[in-house]
Amino acid sequence: MPCYKGHHLDPNRIFPDIYKVPLNEKEHEIWLEFAEFDKGKGTAKLDDTHDKYVELGKVSIILDHPIVLLIGNFAVTAFNKNWEMHIKKGEENHIHDFEFMECKYVKADNAYYFFMTIEAIEEGNLGVYEAKVNVNINDDVKITLSKFILSDRTPIGM
Repeated sequence: MPCYKGHHLDPNRIFPDIYKVPLNEKEHEIWLEFAEFDKGKGTAKLDDTHDKYVELGKVSIILDHPIVLLIGNFAVTAFNKNWEMHIKKGEENHIHDFEFMECKYVKADNAYYFFMTIEAIEEGNLGVYEAKVNVNINDDVKITLSKFILSDRTPIGM
């Protein structure tokens, strides 16, 4: 089971959808830890989420921070679950043996946007995937997978 400083994430957690998924108790603790971490970073909130402003405002985060595990596992799990539900019924773990290569985020008024680069195996081939996960921070914290695509980048290898 993936773990970081006492935070255990259930790799078998089933996300019902990719849109506005509420966090469980342990995930919420990780989120609160990240929110506290971000307060000290002084990241500016974006008023405009246009791509050029988002790119300028992205902040890198170290890969061993627990939020990276939370966001990355959500992205892969949500993609796989939706692949199984909508593309190939019964095929579990379409994307597997994954490794997080990069994670950046930006804060907007009511959300955080996480941008991840993930190396993974799909149908026997190693590829580099770009994922975007939105974290709505209004009344309660909910996460949404808004992008998970195979990029044209060359894998480094695992």
